[in-house]
Parts: sequence; structure tokens; C-alpha cells
Amino acid sequence: MDSTFVWIPWALCSALAGAVLATLTKVGLKQVDPDVGLAVQAAIVLIMSWLTLAASGHWSQLADLDRQAWICLLLAGLVTGASSLLLFQAVKLGNLSQVLPVDRLSLVFAIVLGVVVLKERLDLATVVGGTLMAIGAILICLAKR
Repeated sequence: MDSTFVWIPWALCSALAGAVLATLTKVGLKQVDPDVGLAVQAAIVLIMSWLTLAASGHWSQLADLDRQAWICLLLAGLVTGASSLLLFQAVKLGNLSQVLPVDRLSLVFAIVLGVVVLKERLDLATVVGGTLMAIGAILICLAKR
């Protein structure tokens, strides 16, 4: 496999894990407040992330983080928490098959932010793909159930 695309299996596994996560979350939230569900999942993520760091032996890299990295990672952690709270509420209230495609509009937003903030180059395939993702999410969202 060309090393340019070595990330694809990881991304596909992540997408599958995300779908399983959303399904398990929907079932788990049937009789529980979304805040409780998020707290339970966040505790597991916290434990797993620190165990992974310990197992990988990358502890020393914590000392290597500069101010900008700390600020960005801490802000990203806050945004992760906010995103999860919002998603859990949407999953509790809506149909998973409609909520998740709308949530995944984050892909389109990420394309825009990549271009605007990170100055990534935008090509026709990305514009068409992003547009199709947005149209698909809107069609699924508006579908009668």
C-alpha cells in the first residue's frame, strides 16, 4: 500500500468504532440523562488514554509540549466535551439514523476550517465530496420517519 494512504485503514476502523459507539450510546441512554452517560464514557476514555500513554512509553513528550500545544490541546478537550454533551442530547432525543449524519457535517466544517485556519489547499474533488456529504446529511435529516 502506498504510504500516502496508510492512514485509510485507521480512519475506516475509527468510522466503524464511531458507529458502534453511537449505537451503544443510544441504547445506554434510554433511561439515563445524557450527562450521566457522558460522565461514564468520559471516565473510561480518561483511563484508556492514560493507560495507552503509559504502555507506549511516551510520557516524556508531555514535558516537550510548548505553550501553543498545551493551549490548543486543552481547548480541543473542552470542545470535545461540549461536542459530546450536544451529541448525547441529540442522540437521546432523535433517531440515530438522522442524528449521526447531521453530526457528521463536522466533516464539511473541518474542510472549511482546514482551508481557512490551516491554509490547506482545496481541490475540486474535495468541494464536490463535501457538497455531496452536506446534501446527503440534509436529505437524511429531512426524511420522514
